[in-house]
Amino acid sequence: MLILAVGAVVLGAPIARRLDAKRWLATAASLSIALIIGVTLGNRQVDGSSVGFGSPLFACLETGGCWERIFEVDLWWRLNVLLFVPAGLLVALTTRRALFTATALVAASAMIEAGQGLLNLGAPDPGDLMANSLGGIAGSVLAVVVLRTQRHEWTPKAATAFVLAAGVFAGIVWAGMNLGADARRNALGAEIESVFLGTTSADIAGAMASPTGAEGLFSATRIRPDYFGQVDENVYSARYSTQFLGVDRCVFARWDPAGLTLTDGSGAECTVFREQP
Repeated sequence: MLILAVGAVVLGAPIARRLDAKRWLATAASLSIALIIGVTLGNRQVDGSSVGFGSPLFACLETGGCWERIFEVDLWWRLNVLLFVPAGLLVALTTRRALFTATALVAASAMIEAGQGLLNLGAPDPGDLMANSLGGIAGSVLAVVVLRTQRHEWTPKAATAFVLAAGVFAGIVWAGMNLGADARRNALGAEIESVFLGTTSADIAGAMASPTGAEGLFSATRIRPDYFGQVDENVYSARYSTQFLGVDRCVFARWDPAGLTLTDGSGAECTVFREQP
């Protein structure tokens, strides 16, 4: 990181002259790129025995395991977004070319993910690619706002159009996130129903008493319950949780002597920690 930071500072002056930009801005843009390189590729060693597309690191892509997690937002997904926002903003302000910056950052992110797998510097992950791309695009959009403000190009008509377009876009994104989350919950509920069709609390008790216990009971579904417990002598309950771009959905499964009952859930009830149902 220190070497990259020094290199970014040294490159700041020639980049500023080349692009006719302020030196501090060009230096900050270089530092933001150096930060990306350092965080994504730093502190790792190349293992020459597993370099190339035959590397086990590509198995996740080939089997589809990584693709299933592409819309699952966790801490690292959010950090990847935040990592690329400053780069999108600062590089676009330096070059004064927002569209070019957004495209270049998306391409750079794809190259980083491919390089991680090819050089065995980490696992290529489509989720990281999406998060990085969104961060770069968001930073570039912020740069458009700043540049237009500096040029005094925000007429009332242009500002109104921008706000309306942003509102429509946000509404479409919000609707898409909820539709995607609902689709994932529906698929999860269908899978649980197909696996445990016809089972009762007696079947669950018998499975729990087997040598494999809970491991054997829940290994048949792609997603395991984040909690499972016995409500009373004849009732068992479990919660299966999923998400889509941070929108939480879940399915509650309840086994009693009459059979299995599934109930859809959403929001906080899908994320609150529960030791017992």
